[in-house]
Amino acid sequence: MSEKKRKVFLIIPDNSYGYRIQRERLERIVHAAGCLPVTLDRSVSAEILWKQLVDGLSKSHLFIGDITYHRPNVPLEVGIVLGLSEKESNKRKDILLVNAPFDEGSIPSDLLGLRIERYSTILELESHVIKWLSDRLNKVIEYKQESECVFEERFFNHNKFHKEWSVPRFVNVSLTSDGLLINGGWLPVSTKHLLFSKYEMNVTFRLENRNIGVCFNVPPGNSSVKSRFLMLNMQRTDDGNKWQIVPHLYDFGDMHDRIITSGGSWGFNAGYWVYDPNNGHQNYILSENQRWTELLFKVNGSKISVYDKNNSNSLIYEIDYDVISEGQFIIPKSGGVGFRCSGYSEIPGGEAATIRGVIVNQLA
Repeated sequence: MSEKKRKVFLIIPDNSYGYRIQRERLERIVHAAGCLPVTLDRSVSAEILWKQLVDGLSKSHLFIGDITYHRPNVPLEVGIVLGLSEKESNKRKDILLVNAPFDEGSIPSDLLGLRIERYSTILELESHVIKWLSDRLNKVIEYKQESECVFEERFFNHNKFHKEWSVPRFVNVSLTSDGLLINGGWLPVSTKHLLFSKYEMNVTFRLENRNIGVCFNVPPGNSSVKSRFLMLNMQRTDDGNKWQIVPHLYDFGDMHDRIITSGGSWGFNAGYWVYDPNNGHQNYILSENQRWTELLFKVNGSKISVYDKNNSNSLIYEIDYDVISEGQFIIPKSGGVGFRCSGYSEIPGGEAATIRGVIVNQLA
């Protein structure tokens, strides 16, 4: 065994949040451990895919699977691994399953006897896998978690947008020559990428009418609260020369299904304006004749800082949502980010904004 590299089979649903990022990170960790990562090419025919699957599972020594997203292929592949282990008792297969915490409680009962680690960020996922591989291989894995670009979106490619962004029903969006136009709706248009607990997000946008809300989400799946987010609502003041930034907390709970099915505003009434006693409302003078606004959001745990990229990265606003959270509200420390323009009937034309680009960088 020492002459050949161990093979690590990666079972990752290709519709999971940040699939590409997750796969790349796990492959790099496996290489750093001196092993060979094994994944499937799902673009081939079913017959060839099944042959790849059986061959890969039978020849691999270690297995890492993500069971978060209810894809039936994951328990199937785990079952094949367990069957091979029982058949070849002298070649026991080691299995690590990972599961995002918002999906807790939905783990198939037959898998509960296996080792399952829960994660809420890619960094946590990396840490679990590194420790598990180190224990199994009895070696220290030299892997440095460094700052790097997580994703960049310019809203030019329709297929890429629909694969990597979630658009709720009754939310109006379109890809224009300038970028993503959001024109009314109740829920945010959100990225499917699972983000880090420490990252920065560069956003370039233009207000078409009234307001834009930048939202920090918890992905759906929690049994008690199906949709929940913190929103920093930004709008121009009446004279058009200043920003006003106001934080809001939204907890849709059981109202979520009614909003999705009927497009009503009941759930939005469950939102609360949150007053930060240290900051409150903050007005900020905009640069003159500024067509596009470019803001930098730095997220570090529960703290969010907002900077004006058009004005030498001047600090506009800071909020620590652990300080202002109350009772039943659980403010996300990780998850997707998104944008929201409401569809209030009393606002002529509703709210609208064009997002020209989004860049997210992991911070070590």
